[in-house]
Amino acid sequence: MSNELGATPAPQPTAMRGQRTRAILSGWLSMLLLGYDQQLPTFVLPAAMLFFVPPTLPPATRVTLVNLFYGITAVANPVGSLLIAPLGDRVGRRRLVGLCITTFTLGTVLIAALPGYAAWGYGAVACLLLLRVVTGVFEGAVAGGAAALSLEQTERPQRGLIGALVGIGLTLGVLILSFVQSATVAISPGRAFAIWGWRLPFLFAGVIAVVVYLLLRNALEVDLTSLYHLRRASPLREVFSGRYLRTFGQTFLIVLGFFFTVDIAVSFVPSLLIGYLHQPPPDIGPLLIASQVGILVLSIGYGAFSQRLGRKPALVGGGIGVAVLGTGFYYLMIRAADAHHGFGPVFAFGWLAMTLSLIPYSGVLFSYLAERFPIHIRATGLSSVFSLGGVIPGFYSLYLFGLGRVMPFEYTPLVLLALGGVLTAVGAALGPETRAVEVGAAELTAPLPGAQA
Repeated sequence: MSNELGATPAPQPTAMRGQRTRAILSGWLSMLLLGYDQQLPTFVLPAAMLFFVPPTLPPATRVTLVNLFYGITAVANPVGSLLIAPLGDRVGRRRLVGLCITTFTLGTVLIAALPGYAAWGYGAVACLLLLRVVTGVFEGAVAGGAAALSLEQTERPQRGLIGALVGIGLTLGVLILSFVQSATVAISPGRAFAIWGWRLPFLFAGVIAVVVYLLLRNALEVDLTSLYHLRRASPLREVFSGRYLRTFGQTFLIVLGFFFTVDIAVSFVPSLLIGYLHQPPPDIGPLLIASQVGILVLSIGYGAFSQRLGRKPALVGGGIGVAVLGTGFYYLMIRAADAHHGFGPVFAFGWLAMTLSLIPYSGVLFSYLAERFPIHIRATGLSSVFSLGGVIPGFYSLYLFGLGRVMPFEYTPLVLLALGGVLTAVGAALGPETRAVEVGAAELTAPLPGAQA
């Protein structure tokens, strides 16, 4: 049996079970690493920026640079999904995931080795920016390959559960980063963190990547060579033409709703509570961690339940729940903060708003997307819709600024959160039920699945 990332001979049943397990674990762990790596700049760099810039640089400029390092990654993601993800539909999921994990983790580890402003001047910032661009490009191609690798080796009755595990990988990566960051601050307090401590979270990404690579070496994947007769064009061209373009448009609405929801229900909460509603900063960290734990636990149950209920009603109901319950609890969180009756009510309503808003996506989204795109374009379709769907919501701060001209600013997030739920519900309602769709080796002998308009 080959240990390379190329094709492997058909294994015996006992070995096959182990290789399937490795495929599922490597896909899940790749999503965890993706969530970890994407959020590194926002967690680590704010406290380390004085290492890269002169101390005379205004604080507002330093904050802008941190946001730029995060934003440039988001802009680079679609480039990777369009140019690199199609490799997963040509040479295999394992090779795609292995290439992407190796490249973007190498970029992350190289950041940990960068000298600072004292040695390279603004060249240090330029190198940091360049490395984040490279990591962003390869991060954009991971999701399609990782989700396909895991779900194509999952039996249909377990697909809802495994899809949820793949989905919560992103959340778990952020949660692990929170703990790594806290541990690093504890062992390198004060100025020590700005000098050397900030490097440790970047290096830890390399540790996760090594585990992923070891799992990939013996992971089972579907042999794509038998699919060559299905190709009428390149995977990218097929995704954006004919019936698959309709599939892309329908799933794009769902992913658009997902990113509006996660940006408002999670990413914007610290800025809103601390910057506008004047809540104690030390209380925000526990709220975010508690909500992430809630999302992890409840999403697994919701994903498993979608195998009985169906993906379509799970997403339609989840979208309605975001628009009604998520927005409602978000409103109560704001009112509680305005009332200044302590952080307890803010914590309770904030936890409910964040947790209930993210469960439908973490629990069901990746199973549904894998079922909607057929095997010969799955990596390309899933990566493309997931990366491109995040571009428009990524400018949410501008939309909030505009809404703030016609309504109190603290209530502007309610509009975008409700919009996210509506987009999800409408997008799911426009598509078919997919839980009975074959995913994996069974697709090789079945009519083209997952491509309903």
